[in-house]
Amino acid sequence: MLAEAQLLIDEHMAEFEAAGSLRPVFKPILDYIVKHRPEFEALFANNSTSNFTDRLQELIYRNGVSLVRAKFHTVSSAQMDFLVSFIGYGLIGLIKTWFDQDMVLPRENLVRQADRLVNGAAMGILTDAG
Repeated sequence: MLAEAQLLIDEHMAEFEAAGSLRPVFKPILDYIVKHRPEFEALFANNSTSNFTDRLQELIYRNGVSLVRAKFHTVSSAQMDFLVSFIGYGLIGLIKTWFDQDMVLPRENLVRQADRLVNGAAMGILTDAG
C-alpha cells in the first residue's frame, strides 16, 4: 500500500510544484486511502505490531523534504526535520481523526484544511528568527 501511495505521489509531484500547494498530491492519496479504508483502519489500529504509522511517516518525510525545498529554498536541515516531522504526523492524525468521525467532514474540506495547516506550519517555522 505504501508503494502504491508512492506511485501516486510521483504521478502528482509536478502538479504540486506548479501549484505550490499540497492539494494536488494529498487529494489522490486521500482518495486511495478512502478506497482502502478498512485496510488502513486495521493498520492504524494494529500500529504497535506493524509500525505502519512510522513507515507512513517515513514515506511522507522522504517526499516532503523535496516538496518543502521546492517551495522554500533556504530552509535549514534542522528546520526541515522539525517541519516535515510535524507535517507528517499531523497529516496522519488528520486522516485518523477523519476516519474516527466517520468522514463526516467533506473530503474537499479536509484537503483544504490540511493545505492550510501545512502552509501555516511552514510559514511559522521558516519565518521564525529563533
